[in-house]
Amino acid sequence: LIAVARISGNAGCGSGVNPKAPKGEWYTTSDYRWYHQSYSSDEGRSWSKMTPIIGAGSCRPRLISFPGGPLVLAGGRMCVAHTQGLYLWVNRAGDGHEWVAVDLTSAHNRGLNASRRFTSLVNESEGWQAQAEVGLIATGPHEALITYNKYGTPPAGGSPSGGSIAFSMRLKFARVTVQTEQ
Repeated sequence: LIAVARISGNAGCGSGVNPKAPKGEWYTTSDYRWYHQSYSSDEGRSWSKMTPIIGAGSCRPRLISFPGGPLVLAGGRMCVAHTQGLYLWVNRAGDGHEWVAVDLTSAHNRGLNASRRFTSLVNESEGWQAQAEVGLIATGPHEALITYNKYGTPPAGGSPSGGSIAFSMRLKFARVTVQTEQ
């Protein structure tokens, strides 16, 4: 069994990295951190020490497992890497090592008019375009459906306004790549 957890991140994205953080676990001054993972080989009676998934995280993880792999992890608000957007991470072997990032923000923006696209500040704390809350569900042996929202354009320096639009994206897991469809 594998479990993925959000370690912290209840503040704005911040602008700096804490240089005193342990190597591999650095975080922004607002205390966002990478997702962490733990394993159990005895049906959940005991678990390994949580270890960071470097390059994945930091907000609201969703994890699904397909028979024989891959593991698929989704989330957003990558403040820990000073990166904005919604992401998916795929671990082809299903063993929790070598997670490959897929930028869902770019896939979302393809073919949409400007009012429905995310900008580079999709999860910026001072004017979110999305909550970074995603739904993720397996819909077949090599397919999943991810759902997420996009807020209307906020006023300068203000909170999200203008309503919210829900989107769904179908994901197909081929042998080498992840295909996305809206």
